[in-house]
Amino acid sequence: ARAAFDGLAAPGAGATGRPELSADRLCEGLARIFGGYALDTARQLAERLSAASGDAAGAAGAQETGFSFYEFVACARRLRETLLVAMWESFANADEDGDGLVPGETLAGLLPGLCGITLLRGSTAEILATLDPPPGGTPPEQLLDFDGFVRFLDACRATEGFSPGELQEIDEVFARFDYDDSSEIDTVELLDMLRYLGYATSLEAVHRLVKCVDSNSSGGLDRAEFRRLMRLHREIEIEEARGLFEATRTASNPSVSAAPSPMASPVASHLLAPAKASAGRLPAPRLGEALAGLGWNLRATTVERVAREFDHPDRMSFDEFFTFAQRCRKLFARERRNEAGFTVAEAEQLWVLYQRHGGSEEGGICWAGLEGLLAALGVPLRTAERRRGVLGALEEARQ
Repeated sequence: ARAAFDGLAAPGAGATGRPELSADRLCEGLARIFGGYALDTARQLAERLSAASGDAAGAAGAQETGFSFYEFVACARRLRETLLVAMWESFANADEDGDGLVPGETLAGLLPGLCGITLLRGSTAEILATLDPPPGGTPPEQLLDFDGFVRFLDACRATEGFSPGELQEIDEVFARFDYDDSSEIDTVELLDMLRYLGYATSLEAVHRLVKCVDSNSSGGLDRAEFRRLMRLHREIEIEEARGLFEATRTASNPSVSAAPSPMASPVASHLLAPAKASAGRLPAPRLGEALAGLGWNLRATTVERVAREFDHPDRMSFDEFFTFAQRCRKLFARERRNEAGFTVAEAEQLWVLYQRHGGSEEGGICWAGLEGLLAALGVPLRTAERRRGVLGALEEARQ
């Protein structure tokens, strides 16, 4: 609370000049303590308190003042109590036998309503494993008391429900696109970031997401706000993936004469047996179809290789399919970055020309071959200035 207050407060207007937090920054301060998940509740509380403060100042004929540190702490305590009431009500509803203990997996299902986080089974188990058992020694992945539930929620909120590897990816992308080292990104940079990660997101959708997480209405996002935005984006992604999973899983079996699936390759024949719908599982011949529906088209051999990393590639549950899709998304993003914005057909044409002028995947291409390639593309290097420009572009591409 002290760090959040000191980072936003300004000298007060009173005789003492003590730091005060202006009413329009109260919500931002609360969000710094509780995170983006509490932003809507913080906004409602801030509006009520600001209105009450303004009314009181007006009745006394005094100038409206901000919030002192102790008043800010009181606001934070009130917000925490509001959040705890919502947690208790959800926990009590889940505690059907009234013994004060609820299975961890059951409580994980309450997260979307409490903090907007949907956890897959593997993520739930990882977080539960970090918690201390309640009195009696029952492992938290089996049963949680209310205190354990609160700690479970806090652990989820601290990482926005992402695994350590996912958080590292998000933070690295944030640092990469923070061009001016301001620790903040704007909407245009955000659109580039999402596309860098493999998402085809519209500018309109980005504006909607920013509005949901921008606690100070600055139009930019700091690292914590970006993490929250990525959680909101992940929730949309999960909903879309679940819809595609169910629609594809329950569709009629593909016929033998149908167009080849992205899974269709000679070494994947064992995966392409007639699709038998297993309860809640997606047969292998439909993996490519569902993946394409998410906008991630990969080579058949790549899809097959990723599918082989799972215990049951021939019949995936939704959790397995979503994890599979995320791995494919990363590969898709890497391929698109390597293709530098070219279409697949254009990239293949460039590859043919590259080889024709002596280039190879292992050995690269010599300078004479590169000059010939660029000349064939209509970019002859006739001047020293143009050669220097190409050398600079190559150095930038390597970085």
